[in-house]
Amino acid sequence: MKNNFFIKYFKIMAKKLTKILVKEFSTIKEMEQCLPLINLLYPKITLIKYKKSLKEMIHKKYKMLAIYHNDKIIAICGYYISYMFYCGRYMQLCNLVVDKNYRSRGIGSKIIKYLEKKAKKLDCNKMVLDSYIHNKRSHSLYFEQGFYMRGFHFMKNIITYDENS
Repeated sequence: MKNNFFIKYFKIMAKKLTKILVKEFSTIKEMEQCLPLINLLYPKITLIKYKKSLKEMIHKKYKMLAIYHNDKIIAICGYYISYMFYCGRYMQLCNLVVDKNYRSRGIGSKIIKYLEKKAKKLDCNKMVLDSYIHNKRSHSLYFEQGFYMRGFHFMKNIITYDENS
């Protein structure tokens, strides 16, 4: 069973945590329960906007990994598979968030390692992600996991869009 692997893997790897369960979400209904963790990155996002965004993302085969401890979601990471000329088939990681009370226990590292194995099984050449410039803590994690900076992610506003609302 797929979840048995997750449970064993995360029990061994997550420091001082037992009763770990990993679920993969592919529906808006499942992902709704992850809003409190999304709010750690985007404090003002409402359930309505979150669901609207997910509706767009799911069309691109967006999925979310949810890590549970004692029936509480303590970490999430979204991802999808795509293709670009410069790297071929790749896995895009989105919004890796660990509950503040569970940080520095190796959970983020374990999520990345698991998704790397999944990316290999899905014939991806690379894993890519974006991280806010000010989020130095995440940068340390990503460098430790073998990510490197390849370039800049440029944006230009076409219409007003508040990512926090």
